[in-house]
Amino acid sequence: MTNTPGNVLAGKLASGGIHVADLGIEAPVDASTPLPIGWVSLGYTSDNGIVIAPEVESGEWLDHNGNVIRKYVKSFKEILTVTLSETSLPSLSAIYGADNVTQTSNLIHVRHNSSLPPMRAWDLDFLDGADAQRYYIERGQVITKPELTFDSENPVAYEIEIETFIGSDGNFAHRWVEFGGGIAV
Repeated sequence: MTNTPGNVLAGKLASGGIHVADLGIEAPVDASTPLPIGWVSLGYTSDNGIVIAPEVESGEWLDHNGNVIRKYVKSFKEILTVTLSETSLPSLSAIYGADNVTQTSNLIHVRHNSSLPPMRAWDLDFLDGADAQRYYIERGQVITKPELTFDSENPVAYEIEIETFIGSDGNFAHRWVEFGGGIAV
């Protein structure tokens, strides 16, 4: 097998490439088809990237001598870490829950409390030249509250963790890689 430089992809988030929608929305089907109506872009993200970390807890079955017969998976999930950079109604509603964020004219009011936002569908679109990747979560929930830093040299940023939950098809997420397909978000 030969090495193929074209198979080495960067994970550059497409412009406006993180989206959220209510549960039950029409799911994407590949990496390049435009998202169905109802998906909302959360705007800019920071330059520290997006981390998708699987968490697998396994167990062992032992024989009477204590030898491992077989391993099995006790639990599985994926945790995404992303830093949103925009202070907007869509991004703040995704972070704190729509019930805790209101906007009237040019004033946004965010209620900081212990409630977590509801589960939503999530989509992340990545583009490397004409090669596209899409990561779709049917059921995901923001499980952290961001630590806010206010200073004169950096934008206010919102680092959040999104936990994946099992979807209607038994999967936690889907990822499509499309070579030369571009992306239409």
